[in-house]
Amino acid sequence: PLWYLDPFGSRKNLAFDSSYYTTMPLGATDSSERLNQYLSRIPGDIISEDMSGTIFAGRQIYFQPFEFTQMAKSNTWSEAEFVEDLRQGRLGAVVMFSPPDPERFTAAMLAAIADGYAFDRAIGAYQVYLPKGAERL
Repeated sequence: PLWYLDPFGSRKNLAFDSSYYTTMPLGATDSSERLNQYLSRIPGDIISEDMSGTIFAGRQIYFQPFEFTQMAKSNTWSEAEFVEDLRQGRLGAVVMFSPPDPERFTAAMLAAIADGYAFDRAIGAYQVYLPKGAERL
């Protein structure tokens, strides 16, 4: 079963224990609930490096940053339409860790976010960006 996997081979018969391995920056888990509550009030689709925030805010996953960035870098997916959506501020919010991970966002995506979104607030390790001109909650 998957819950016995130990990616580091450091413990025998280990049930999943996120206390010794996590991909989230320090402080992210402490602020997740506040982020989820905030995102649930924002209209529109949300993209986030931490997709659990998207789900717990009651939204569908619109975009998986790591997977789609890797497909764009390998030319198996064209990011052009998505980049234009970002540039035009068509999504309700963008949530990133700081600094943004280049494995999760291409340079074109980051430039489009800078064009279409403004920093709204930090919630722990999360940086929330809303479309430029959007009402702040």
